Amino acid sequence: MPPESPDLLRALFDLQRSRDAQRQRAASISLDPKLAILRAFQSARLRRTYADFLADPHYCQACEFFLSDIYGVKDFSQRDLDFHRLYELLSRYLPASMLRTLKDSLDLNQMSHTLDLKLLEALVGQLGMKDEITAEMYSQAYRLCDNYEERQRQIARLVALVLEIGGATRLPLVGMTLRLARLPADRAGWDELYDFLWRGYRAFQPMKSVRRFALAIQDREMMILTNLMAGNPEPFDLF
Repeated sequence: MPPESPDLLRALFDLQRSRDAQRQRAASISLDPKLAILRAFQSARLRRTYADFLADPHYCQACEFFLSDIYGVKDFSQRDLDFHRLYELLSRYLPASMLRTLKDSLDLNQMSHTLDLKLLEALVGQLGMKDEITAEMYSQAYRLCDNYEERQRQIARLVALVLEIGGATRLPLVGMTLRLARLPADRAGWDELYDFLWRGYRAFQPMKSVRRFALAIQDREMMILTNLMAGNPEPFDLF
């Protein structure tokens, strides 16, 4: 184990006996119906944008992970609360590289959620969205939000995180730690978060080139952002 990591594995097993480590329940367990419509639209758009990667056995698992566990039409309140609690509890033990990746994930998740709520406010409050979103309506809502630089930073953070996670999955310590963490995670009630982390780890394993995937995200999302802000009638048509 590298010098930067105090006895992380022992800490994981100690945590299962700690009352502080017991899982806290999130207040919300259901997804707002309007937010569900927005996420369904975004998920369908992502499937079209990355259809070539979804059809590639080396990249399809990572794409499906993002579609189901990051942009899925479900309430992530419990997982997000667990994520923050885990960060607080293990920040003393995690190696610097793992700690940075976990913090970057939390920051990007919070940023994306805030931006989606602003977008939803424009869709519902200013454009009268009820039970359907069109590409034209979505594009108009983007322009009403007028936050190009924030969206640009969101894309840059996502690209950086994909590269970080891709690099982390190649480190023997990460896989070993996740395997040994299953028992203490289950006993402390962290099974949902553990499954999320394990699926993410496994999804990146088959990738031939994490850099290729990350650069595709950067290029395509920036083109779409430019199209949305310019009022392009077909903002998602890239090819």
